[in-house]
Amino acid sequence: MKKFLSVLLALAMIFSLTVTVSADETKGEMDGYVVVLHTNDVHGAISGYAKVAALKKAYEAEGAYVLLMDAGDFCQGDPTVSVSQGKTAVELMNMAGYDVTTLGNHEFDYGYDNLVNLSKEAKFPIVAANVLYQGKVAFNANQIFTTPSGVKIGVFGLETPETATKAHPAKIKGVT
Repeated sequence: MKKFLSVLLALAMIFSLTVTVSADETKGEMDGYVVVLHTNDVHGAISGYAKVAALKKAYEAEGAYVLLMDAGDFCQGDPTVSVSQGKTAVELMNMAGYDVTTLGNHEFDYGYDNLVNLSKEAKFPIVAANVLYQGKVAFNANQIFTTPSGVKIGVFGLETPETATKAHPAKIKGVT
């Protein structure tokens, strides 16, 4: 019975996301609107990135200014992402059009140096105001986005304090 209900719930969620309207009917309906799309704890679930990219594109087609953000734990979990130590996740996030991300504790699973390398591959900034490396802010503390109408949107990220006890000490040497 649980399995049946799970499948039924999954189908209901999928069908609730499908809307069939022509582009001409919705074009401009969201002009001036800001839409924030948010993911977190994806844990390498690579199949979800195409859906997120399509949703962002759909809102943009309607005229909305869209910010796609992630709150961490994207680079570990699914074997494809884990084997690449998060590189596959960053590549998919680049393709999906992410605008900014912050870090979860699992971003440190492969070490600080790997995370720095991933940040260089990312076409989006990593914001983490409270992550220090050797006493200095390790990544961007914040990011400011400006909509076409001039509205400024500030985004900052905070790492959970649990990272200090959940991450392997050798992987976060010099990180506070």
